[in-house]
Amino acid sequence: MRRVLGTSPQVAAMPGELRIIVDPGGLLDLADALSWKWGVWVADTAVYQFITMLGHVQSDDLVHYPGHDMDLWCGFLERSGYANWRRATESLLYTAEGAGCWAGSHPRKRLYETEPHEVEVILNALAERIYSLYNLRNPHAAIFVEDSPDNMTQILRLNEMFPDMFFIHMVRDPRDIAASYKGHRTRTRAWVSTDFRENVARIRNQHRVWNQQTMTIPEEEKFWLTVRVEDLAADPIDTLLGVCSYLGIDYSSAMADVVRSGEAHVGRFREDLTPDELALVQKELDVPGATYGYNVWEV
Repeated sequence: MRRVLGTSPQVAAMPGELRIIVDPGGLLDLADALSWKWGVWVADTAVYQFITMLGHVQSDDLVHYPGHDMDLWCGFLERSGYANWRRATESLLYTAEGAGCWAGSHPRKRLYETEPHEVEVILNALAERIYSLYNLRNPHAAIFVEDSPDNMTQILRLNEMFPDMFFIHMVRDPRDIAASYKGHRTRTRAWVSTDFRENVARIRNQHRVWNQQTMTIPEEEKFWLTVRVEDLAADPIDTLLGVCSYLGIDYSSAMADVVRSGEAHVGRFREDLTPDELALVQKELDVPGATYGYNVWEV
């Protein structure tokens, strides 16, 4: 969806996943450490982790990570003024830097001195830094798109940081998700397990966390749009018209062209999963699938 919406001049979309908001050590963890979880060493560690993360997004390991467009992402950072943005962001996080260490501190034996903030204040300040980063990408955009996979497990926290956000919840036949994990194991570095059961458990747990966060929200207060991958592949124009209406942006034929140029791999489970693997998916992911209209028993 990032590539699809990124064709619009009203949208700022990065070449790759941002990964500095919901990932461990990212902005959500940092906001906690600088507010309600504040302590001298808690905040010091969080600041160090986040500053380290900002450096890692330009590391050689990420540039050459296959299948995730990280070379495009890092190329954008080099051209965009990211270094200045990074320095300005880091300057907001601590008041001074001096000598200091503790049993679990980072190896440089330095201490970031910080102050505790009100939760809303620090969330707003960090959100503004994200807006300014996307402004480097497209200063005329009305919205920005961020598509890190774990966003679905942090939807309520994200809504605290970005109270005006739109959230597109992309869903897919769980059998095809499980099959895609097998494919990723062979095509890219091992960010998924070699144990198929563990991958199925991950899919189940992601749905469980999503449901725990969203099930008590009344229908009239829901702020997300659910889009099925199969619907997008079968009827990209009508599906994208609905997405654009939800976002308040103009539809263009270039969006549907991006969908048609890709592969949705609908039904790939029929070739990629063994009978035993399919039986496990049917047992473990029956309920999550049925929630979105998938009958995992229908082969």
